[in-house]
Amino acid sequence: MPPRVLAALLLLCARALAQDDLIDPVTGFSATLGSAECLGADAPAGVTGTRLHPTGEWMLRVSVERTRQAGLRDGHSDVGLQQAFAQGYTMAPRDMTMVMTMVEAMYGLSDDVTLMAMLPYVNARMSMELDDGTEFTMNSQGVGDLQLGALLLLAGAHAGDEQLLFNAGLSLPTGSITNEDSVPGCPDCPVDYPMQPGSGTVDLRPALTWLARDGATTWGAQLALVQRLGENTQDWTAGNRQDLALWAARRLGEETSGSLRLTARRWGRTHGQDDDLDPMMSPTMDPALQGGRRVDTSAGLRWRDLALELGAPLAEKLDGPQLSTDWFASLSWSLAF
Repeated sequence: MPPRVLAALLLLCARALAQDDLIDPVTGFSATLGSAECLGADAPAGVTGTRLHPTGEWMLRVSVERTRQAGLRDGHSDVGLQQAFAQGYTMAPRDMTMVMTMVEAMYGLSDDVTLMAMLPYVNARMSMELDDGTEFTMNSQGVGDLQLGALLLLAGAHAGDEQLLFNAGLSLPTGSITNEDSVPGCPDCPVDYPMQPGSGTVDLRPALTWLARDGATTWGAQLALVQRLGENTQDWTAGNRQDLALWAARRLGEETSGSLRLTARRWGRTHGQDDDLDPMMSPTMDPALQGGRRVDTSAGLRWRDLALELGAPLAEKLDGPQLSTDWFASLSWSLAF
């Protein structure tokens, strides 16, 4: 997404959030997207685990997240392909597009406990270049890891103006870590670490979420972790992750809201090594070059049961050379019954 377009969207949302006179006050404000009052209903599209459901209510949610990466970065600095080749790599990535389609089901076991299940489908496409100038594309797709969780109300009330939620989540290794694709000189070769749909391990995914409401504005903060357990069957373990998100959402009408979000992300290097991936062929095959840190900003708009969010990095530090994130977008639709 062009930076000017993203900046315009952020400015429009910021004005809507900041100018109280643009929005009529809502007495006894409550989010009514879907069939139930819910403090977390106006959370950004890219954040999950914010919504408790009343006893017996189901919700189905389908979301599509697209991430675009382009160019290489080492630390805070951009580097070119020739600099990667100078380090001894015989090929390097130019760009990558990843689309993750997530199907979610949620059920209100009680007013204070919501059960969740999420299954992603991942489609990744990476453009590569050899040191002799040959260009080719690597493709990978498949079902990702099944995520299960129980969202628990730790403090506050189900329909109150402040809540503290805990998501006791984990993921099971249903995604492949042995996807293959044909590349020059190597038919049916395993794709690189970032291209595999799964982690191959059981992963703990706890998250702590704070929500508060002040009139037509809701505030949120979430700390979400991914802790890998053990080593997968290919003798490697993906890096652990830590995400801290802060957001504000403002009702723009009875069925519409806008949001702004700031997210700090940290992910570790890959441990171990797949014997079928030569770490000196490409940075994407080097387990030591898969970690990094990033701060993202994003703007969202929600209308009824549709939600859209667009974002881009503010700062990024990578254990590179590694592909740099250019922009990301999320679109979701939900149905409660």
